[in-house]
Amino acid sequence: MAAGKRIAFVNPPRVKEGFIEAEDCCWGASSKLVLPAMLLSCASQIKDAIFIDLAIDNLNDLKILSPDIIVIPLAWQYHRETYNTMAQFCSQNGIQLVVIAVPPGYVQDYAMLEPNPHMVVYSEPETVFKDWADHEFSDEWKYDPANSGIAYYSSGIVTLRGIRDCEFDKIGRTNYAWLVHPHYRDRYRVAVVQATRGCPYRCHFCVWGGSTITDKSFKMRNPKVVADDLKAVWKILNQKFIYLLSAQLTTNLDWIKEFHKNMVGSGVQFQSNVRINEVTDEKLKLLSESGMTNTSVGVEALTDKLLLRLKKGYDMETVKKGLVIMDNSGIPYHVHLRLGYGETVEEIAEVHKSLDELAKLNLKNMRADLGPLIFYKGTVYGDNHPCESVPSPNYTENCPMMKGIPREWNAIGQRLIEMGWIG
Repeated sequence: MAAGKRIAFVNPPRVKEGFIEAEDCCWGASSKLVLPAMLLSCASQIKDAIFIDLAIDNLNDLKILSPDIIVIPLAWQYHRETYNTMAQFCSQNGIQLVVIAVPPGYVQDYAMLEPNPHMVVYSEPETVFKDWADHEFSDEWKYDPANSGIAYYSSGIVTLRGIRDCEFDKIGRTNYAWLVHPHYRDRYRVAVVQATRGCPYRCHFCVWGGSTITDKSFKMRNPKVVADDLKAVWKILNQKFIYLLSAQLTTNLDWIKEFHKNMVGSGVQFQSNVRINEVTDEKLKLLSESGMTNTSVGVEALTDKLLLRLKKGYDMETVKKGLVIMDNSGIPYHVHLRLGYGETVEEIAEVHKSLDELAKLNLKNMRADLGPLIFYKGTVYGDNHPCESVPSPNYTENCPMMKGIPREWNAIGQRLIEMGWIG
């Protein structure tokens, strides 16, 4: 950096061992220590950046490194605990604190945390941090209107500097040099590599495509770069579980073919997502040969009316055709089903009829889960709840869910167990 400042990218202390994070979204706590994909990707943009994980290291280690700036990702579940710890440390040691919003729908909440962070990076963070390598990091830089992708709080107002435009396919490889030392290498049990950002679809509940905050375009990293990252982390972490993070890998057949060319025969295994209306025999065959040994698909609802309410963009005939294609591929797959977005008892009764139809398909490789929808801030449902809501007991008051979910869903869950799809 022109200013010669030392920047530490810090995975903060966490309530649970790990969480899967990316600029688009963040899922719940994992029982295993998760490699922070997005944070490493951002740190890789800056030469001589410092990386430290406070699930493994401690604050004294960070103090010894004497950074001028600390960059942390904040996941919505834990922002109070993690932020208070890091803000106090920065205040005591004269360090500027920068937050990456995960997901960006909570950017204003993060900017208003007290004491206020120097800035919040919330859109295409790799580009923001790449700029730091060429520009002096200062208050003037922060308030410069030309610097988009950031937010800050001043005089009672949160200012958002627009969506960061980025050629996502030109983002280079992740620097995994930090992981070579067994201090990190032997601790991580799950590796995450981000393949895409955004989503071409507009489901009302989703922080990927349904977000009213993030850039709504769908972007894919260069398939060779993704393949190289996968092979590197597979080797360094000694063949640990890898999650290839993507809204869905099945959108672009040309991308899949190029990815396949760089992956086939590598021995690398990974799990990722697909979309039910995009799957074909050819796409799944190529992904299987590329190392995808397991996949998941967000079907979410099982009647035309409920699919339309969620704005999934397909109907039950499409669901049935897609599930047959997935089952015939031989790849084990997990179907996500959601409840709790204002459905009536009569609408739930229609789900039983759909299960009757699915039972006739004799699906052998399918597993499923059935859980409540969360109205994430920044999504269509987060901004306009589809029904009366209450705080989710498993997250925070920032993650509401439907109040009084109909008990009739219990019978649906029981049927899924009896069909062998749950449990």
